[in-house]
Amino acid sequence: MISAPLMARAAILPPCTATGNCGVCDIMLTANAIMRWITIVAGSVALLWFVWGGLKFIMAGGRMDQVTAAKKIFTNTIIGVLIIFVAWTGVNLIITQIAGSQNVLIYSAGQAQAWYNICAQGEGQNECFSRGDGYPCGGGNGHCEKNTCENGSACAWLASQPAYIEYGYKCQTPEACGITYNACDTSPNCLKNLCPSGATSVCCFKR
Repeated sequence: MISAPLMARAAILPPCTATGNCGVCDIMLTANAIMRWITIVAGSVALLWFVWGGLKFIMAGGRMDQVTAAKKIFTNTIIGVLIIFVAWTGVNLIITQIAGSQNVLIYSAGQAQAWYNICAQGEGQNECFSRGDGYPCGGGNGHCEKNTCENGSACAWLASQPAYIEYGYKCQTPEACGITYNACDTSPNCLKNLCPSGATSVCCFKR
């Protein structure tokens, strides 16, 4: 059985947490990942509450107390979704105001990325700048270590760390680990973007 800490690390935390040597970009990427997970969970929970409210409304049989309860479920669910949306909008507004723009330039050629994607891609020869150990570089063939792109995939680096070594992570097809490529996003035994070859190779282990 896979432990909860491993599931959290695999799903949200960057590879550098294995050593604690993280950079600014790792913080940004983690914040982005957490926000994605909150959005996914909130959406799933809201859908379930809408379904439950709908069932209560259908089964009310004209009883006003049950109809009122169903309407309350709909109202509270909508309020909850709005709170999450407003919170995200507020955070985005504050950061963009501090930055002075809705976009932050990160390439010398002038290509812009929104603040929450500022570290989503490499920066050419400086792709390990502000990134912690274990971040993939060199098209997936290398990994960042002390702000330098070193040989060996990020997956191989991760597999060598004491916190991960027992699991046997390695670059292979997701099918070899008993999952599909799309399922890798939510599977605790799989990590994308740590290996070369794109969709044909992920960092995973057989459960």
